[in-house]
Amino acid sequence: MNALPLRNSIAHGFKITQLMQNSVSELIELTEQLLRTLHTGDEAG
Repeated sequence: MNALPLRNSIAHGFKITQLMQNSVSELIELTEQLLRTLHTGDEAG
């Protein structure tokens, strides 16, 4: 097995991978939902 291509991908941080705009939007929405949940939890405690 030639592991060189995999090693190169890991070493370069998978820079060739592009994030889709939809994925970025979903990540932002999930982060905002998590922050709202944590904020609400703080008030309840």
